[in-house]
Amino acid sequence: MIMRKNRKIIFPLFILTLISCGSFQFEKQPPFTIIEGTYTHWVGGIPGVSGTNINITYKADVEIQFDSIFFKDKKTKVSFKNYNNQTSILGQFMNKSDDLQLHEESKMEYGNTVPEDLRYTNPFPFKLDDNEVVLSYIEDNKTKYFKYSELVKGKRIVTQ
Repeated sequence: MIMRKNRKIIFPLFILTLISCGSFQFEKQPPFTIIEGTYTHWVGGIPGVSGTNINITYKADVEIQFDSIFFKDKKTKVSFKNYNNQTSILGQFMNKSDDLQLHEESKMEYGNTVPEDLRYTNPFPFKLDDNEVVLSYIEDNKTKYFKYSELVKGKRIVTQ
């Protein structure tokens, strides 16, 4: 009797897990080609301020509407850079700092984060290695995902 009740609970959870895992299928032939991808850790001039920058150079014959970059357990919206007739996707990730820096000059509070209990968090949808990133882009009004596994680690940047 107890075993039957457990099956009634476990089976729907199993099906739900299969469905949610299947909702993020990676595109094998995206409408762009990645030329190079790097990630660089940086440390700011203010204690507790640090992060990682992602730079992915790509080429495409059509305009691509990139949306977000997923790296490690974080997600951020993309920005772009054009340099020497090449286009790069940029993602900037701040490291969390649980220490609040309160100061009468607001500039000194740069890097403060919202307390954990006030944040809205979703489970991270991907398991990524250090050299992997997922790009989301819109094609035919559908969000698609491409996993790139050849990120190269750049030299750490220390700013004053």
